[in-house]
Amino acid sequence: MRIKMFVLFLSIVLAAIPVIAQDTGPAIETLLNALNDPDYYIRLNTIDSLVKIGKPAVKPLIEILKNEDPAVRMSAAEILGKIGDIRALRPLVSLLEDEEATVRIYAINALGDLKSESAVKPLLKFVNDEDPEARKRLAEALGKIDDNMAIKPLIKLLEDPNLGVRESAARALWDITKQDFGDDSLKWQEWFYKK
Repeated sequence: MRIKMFVLFLSIVLAAIPVIAQDTGPAIETLLNALNDPDYYIRLNTIDSLVKIGKPAVKPLIEILKNEDPAVRMSAAEILGKIGDIRALRPLVSLLEDEEATVRIYAINALGDLKSESAVKPLLKFVNDEDPEARKRLAEALGKIDDNMAIKPLIKLLEDPNLGVRESAARALWDITKQDFGDDSLKWQEWFYKK
């Protein structure tokens, strides 16, 4: 109960005081320990607080990407993506190999949030992933990164059997190219090879 109260108090304090003026070390350690709290609202406030701390939390978050609890790895990936620090790129790419599918999906999202072109190539291995949610998140991530190298794989995703994947791929293609052929893969291919 004491840790829950402290985390709630800490999230309020972080919202009220400029982060730069804080010594965040002890706060970060306490918050990292609260990432696996069974209370959903505590975890939510913890994630929000770590995002507000920002760059000082990146190194400790990278370290806990190897935590045995998948929920902690997922939360750490989500926070790192929201912070947007490029130091998290390689550790998040490594997380793409996690044994837990949900952790891999969170890593895909986080890499999209980083918006680094260096993430495109490692992400492309999910074009043929058997999990439609992974393919959908891949399309969304590629759209956020906005790299022309993703156009051809996104056109391939327009032929996916899953409607959500096709819709995400069409949105991503529009984000990257500012062209709108919907989910018509033939029109996209025609445009792509003429360009």
